[in-house]
Amino acid sequence: MTVSAIRFNRTRFFERSNTLMCNFTAFVDDDSEFCPNEEIDACAWFGYEEARQHIRPNSLAAYFLNAYLDGQS
Repeated sequence: MTVSAIRFNRTRFFERSNTLMCNFTAFVDDDSEFCPNEEIDACAWFGYEEARQHIRPNSLAAYFLNAYLDGQS
């Protein structure tokens, strides 16, 4: 896919693996080129509130997602 814009969200240190996670949001104009490969077990598109409902609570992914969505209001 062709990215039309990218925005930094935030970082967070993940102590278990001694890793600094940097989170960005990429914006695309056309998702028709999205073609997952064998590295992705499953994928689905969600609206904002639906994504909050489906993300694993208290996970690093939830931290990044909620930080991004909370900044959208």
